Amino acid sequence: TSWAAFMFPMLYGFFEASINSNFPVFALRNGLEISAVTWILPMFNFGGILLQLPIGALGDKIGRGKLLSILMVIGIIAFTLMEVFNQSFLGLMILFTVSGMATGSVFSLGLGYMADVTPRENLPAGNVMANIMFSIGSIIGPIIGGFAISVTDGALYFTFFVVIMAIILILNLVYMSKRRNRMAQ
Repeated sequence: TSWAAFMFPMLYGFFEASINSNFPVFALRNGLEISAVTWILPMFNFGGILLQLPIGALGDKIGRGKLLSILMVIGIIAFTLMEVFNQSFLGLMILFTVSGMATGSVFSLGLGYMADVTPRENLPAGNVMANIMFSIGSIIGPIIGGFAISVTDGALYFTFFVVIMAIILILNLVYMSKRRNRMAQ
């Protein structure tokens, strides 16, 4: 009954693989120089590294499920703004950093969340499942990202991240609500 926690390692695999493989294609199609891509692309990982420890500590304090939902909202806002500033070097640098800060910890927070909601005897299987979900995200991310670029001619590349995060946010909120109701009984 800890299915919601596995969405987050999958999401991180999805982000990592899709951003690293599809963003250069998107950027070049939208007139950004290859040198700009080499500066923008690492900002996602930089943002994730920058706040990894503080976000982990905050998750311990307020609850990982709740924090993951908050981070999804911040990520949705950042990726939505990327559509607006999709040809701005500085705008994309800042927004990639912010999106990395918000979503760069979803793998580790997802593992912690899984440990919170999974019975102790199932934790080894949960860890295996989290890694499988990360791999699935890594496989489907570039495929869906490439499809989004080709179908929209690159016009809505970041929107597909927003849609994925919105779906995961809704599913997590539903899961947390049902879990809270079960615990109250």
